Amino acid sequence: MTRDHADDSAVPGFEITDHDGVLVVRVTGDIDMTNADEAREALETTLDTRPAGLVVDLAVQFIASSGLAVLVEISQRAEQDGIGFAVAAADRAARRPLVLTSMDQIFDLYESAPDAVEALRQAQPDTALGSSY
Repeated sequence: MTRDHADDSAVPGFEITDHDGVLVVRVTGDIDMTNADEAREALETTLDTRPAGLVVDLAVQFIASSGLAVLVEISQRAEQDGIGFAVAAADRAARRPLVLTSMDQIFDLYESAPDAVEALRQAQPDTALGSSY
């Protein structure tokens, strides 16, 4: 399948929101070998802020193996840094590759960002994380 990257919907976008110390990075567009480095950089920069937790909210139309590799790398770095990590993927385009490749066994996968944020809060009850999404 050929993808036309002139189409703006294929270009990845990154929107970061802070939910009482848990940062949610909503990723839109496509993640493939042409832009996986951009995704890695955006997520690493977010980890550099040392949040209590990081949720990657995949609202992508397509995620290639290079994008999956970025998620594994970021989850490993978060673990090394003691930062809670989870992925939210409601749409089939994002969720299916994660399940088929058993990525849901590597990191926690949730149906929604609010579910992931709440799970990270519950996993770290000794922190000063708030309780509202």
